[in-house]
Amino acid sequence: MSVYFASVGLYMKVGYSKDPVGRAASLTTGKAQYRPADIERGAHADLIGWFPGDHAAERAAHMALGRKHVMCEWFIDCPEVRDYLRYQDDAVLVHELSALALLAVLRGLPVADAATTYPLGSMDEALDAMAAARRAS
Repeated sequence: MSVYFASVGLYMKVGYSKDPVGRAASLTTGKAQYRPADIERGAHADLIGWFPGDHAAERAAHMALGRKHVMCEWFIDCPEVRDYLRYQDDAVLVHELSALALLAVLRGLPVADAATTYPLGSMDEALDAMAAARRAS
């Protein structure tokens, strides 16, 4: 289970899920009363990252970020909120991983190993490496 951070417009959703990637994809499809009024149904959410944690870790994040709270699990998207994620042990920061490293993390490889094995590079490099891996298998 993970505590995830997903950005939508001016806001950051801090929630709990066993599938942060899937949850971010469906984040704004629910009832309007559970999100800020200026977020339209179906608005795109950017998954910023996540860290391993349970409901208690999610509550701790909500408490620590209380000054930036908007409603429900929504907070102002600001450096303070992003820094909370950045400084968690075992945090996965999506923008700091290559496409291949992110896939490896999603398949269970530890973040440090994935980042070392698949360093950040261009998307072309990632696609070439994925194609080579497919050909080799």
